[in-house]
Amino acid sequence: MKDATRDTSSSSAIPYEPPGVRLLPAILVAAMVLTPYAAAFIPFQRGLVAQLAVLLMLMAIAAWDGSKQPAPLLSNVPMPVVIGLGLYAAAALWGAGIGFLSENPARFVASQTIALLLLPAGAWAFLRTRGHGAESIGNGLAMAALIACLIHVSVIATPVLRQVLMREGLRFVFRNDADAMGAVVLLLVILAARWAHRKTLGNGLAAGAAALLLVGSQTRGAWITATVGLGVVTALFARSFKRLVTGLVIVGLCGALLVGLAGWAIMRGPASKATLVYSFDPALQGGRGNFPRPDQARIRDGSPVFVPSPRKGADLVLVRNLPVAAPVLKLDVKARVPRGQVAVAWLEVVDKSGQKLHTQYVSLNGTGRDTSYSRIFVIPAHAKSIALGVEAGRGIHATAVSSVRLEVYSSLATAWLHQVTDRAFRPLRSLTGGPEDPNLAYRGRELEAIWTQWRRTSAVRLVTGQGLGATFPFVNSGWDSHGRRTQLKRASYIHNYYVMLAFKLGLAGIVALAGLLAVVVWTFRRAIRCRTANRWLLVGATAAWTAYLLWSVTSPEIYDFRMAPIWGALVAACVRAETAELQPAALVPDVQQSAAQPGDV
Repeated sequence: MKDATRDTSSSSAIPYEPPGVRLLPAILVAAMVLTPYAAAFIPFQRGLVAQLAVLLMLMAIAAWDGSKQPAPLLSNVPMPVVIGLGLYAAAALWGAGIGFLSENPARFVASQTIALLLLPAGAWAFLRTRGHGAESIGNGLAMAALIACLIHVSVIATPVLRQVLMREGLRFVFRNDADAMGAVVLLLVILAARWAHRKTLGNGLAAGAAALLLVGSQTRGAWITATVGLGVVTALFARSFKRLVTGLVIVGLCGALLVGLAGWAIMRGPASKATLVYSFDPALQGGRGNFPRPDQARIRDGSPVFVPSPRKGADLVLVRNLPVAAPVLKLDVKARVPRGQVAVAWLEVVDKSGQKLHTQYVSLNGTGRDTSYSRIFVIPAHAKSIALGVEAGRGIHATAVSSVRLEVYSSLATAWLHQVTDRAFRPLRSLTGGPEDPNLAYRGRELEAIWTQWRRTSAVRLVTGQGLGATFPFVNSGWDSHGRRTQLKRASYIHNYYVMLAFKLGLAGIVALAGLLAVVVWTFRRAIRCRTANRWLLVGATAAWTAYLLWSVTSPEIYDFRMAPIWGALVAACVRAETAELQPAALVPDVQQSAAQPGDV
C-alpha cells in the first residue's frame, strides 16, 4: 500500500527544517505583495523606481538566505521548469537586444526587460531560500491579504487619508498605482484552495479578506478570471463527478445571487440613493454649440458659465460655487468623442478660504460612439464648494457632450455599493444598446492601432519583433512624473499580453509563451498526481495560472514587474511542495494527519 505521506513520482528530497525557518520566506512573500503601498507618497516615476528597488532587495535577501544551505535545491528543479524559465528569460534578452538595436526609448527597453526577467529571477532566488514551501507562501499571501484589506478599509474610514490616497472615489485603488490590485486574483484563488484543504478560522479570514479586496478593486477582468480560478479549484478538489457538479452549481448559484442583487440595485435607479445636484441635456435645453446656455441649465445654488480653455481649440463648460452637500459625489458624463481625441471632465474642490484643495480628472477617450463614464468622488469634510468642468475640442470634430449629471450620496457605504454595481453592469448596458463602455472601447482602439502598425511592418520585423520598448501611434492618457493624468501621442504599453509578445518579440514571443506553458503544464500534472498534504498549493497555482492566462487578454498582470517576482516565488514553492514531504512521517508529525483529513484527495 502506498504511503500517504510520500509521492514516489519525485526522485529527490530536502532536509527537514523546523517551522521557524519558514518565517523569513513568508515575510518576504508578503512584503513583495505589499511593496506598491510604499510608493503612495512618492512622485509617480520615482515611486516605480522605489518599488523596483524594494523588490530587488527582497529577492537578494531570499538568495542570501539560501547561501546558508549545505546543498541548494537548484539541482533538484524538475527539467520542465528549468526549460520553461530558461526559454522565458532567453526571449526577454532577445527582445532587449532588438530593442536597443532598433533605438527604442532606452527607458522603456530597460523597464520591460526587467519586468520579464524578474519572473525567472524570483524563482531562482526563492528556490535558494530555506523552508520556502507551501506553508511559507500560504502564510505570506494570507498576511498580505489581511494587511492590504486593513489598509484600504482604514483609508476609506479616515477622511484625511481618503483625500491623500484615494484615486477613484471608494475604489480600492490608490494614487500612483500604489496598491496590490494585480495580485488580488492570485491571493483569492490560492487562499481559497488552502481553505478548501484545511478549513480553519485563519484560512477563512484570509480568504475573506482576499474576496473583499477583489470586490473592492472593481476590476471586472479580475472578477471574471477569479470565478474561473475558483472553478478550477473546485474541479481539482472534487473526488467524484457528483462533488464536482455540486461544487460548480454552488459557485454558479452564488454568482447568480450576486448578479441578481446587483441588478436589483441598479434597476431601482440612482434616485433612491442620491440627490441630483446638477444636470444638463443640450438636446432638450438648447445651448451654445455642444453645451447648455447658462440660463437654461437645471442647477441649484449655482450657475454654469463658459470660460475659455487654456488649451488652444477647446471649450470649457464650468459650474462654480456649487456647495458641498454631502461627503460623496457621483459624476456621470455622457459624450460622443471622435476617434483620436480625448475629452476631460474634472472636479475642482475649494475650501472655505477659496484655496484649491485638489482636482480629480475623468478622461473620455474617443470612440466615435456615445460613451458613458461614471466616477465617485469623496469630498473632504472642510471643503466649501466645487467647480465642475468638461473640456473638449471645438470645430467640425467637436465632442458632443450629451449630458452631465452630478449627484450626492449621504453615506460612504451606499456610494460604494452603487459604484460596485454600476461598474459591474456597465459592459452589459453597452452590449444591449446603451452607451459604449470606455474600457472595452479603449482596448479595441488599441488593437486597431497595433494592427495598423503591423500592416506597415516588413516581413523581417514580423519575425524579429519590434523589440522591447517599441511604441506605436496611439492617442491615450498616461501619467506624468507626479502621478497626474496627461495625454500621450504614442504608447508602449499593450493591454493584450499575447499581442504584446507577438508585436515586440516576434517569434521569440512564441518562445516566451512556450516557456510559461511548460511551467503551467508541469504544475497541472503535479496537481493531478500529487497526494501529499501540500497538494492544495499545486491546485491553487494551477488555478491561478489558468486565471491569469485568461486575464492576460485584457490585462498583462504576469508581465507587471510587481507581479513577476511573486510568480517566481510561486514556482519555487511548487517545486518545494513536491519534495518537502518525502521524509519519513516521524520527522514531520503533522503530515500523516493532514494527509488523512476528510475532503483531501
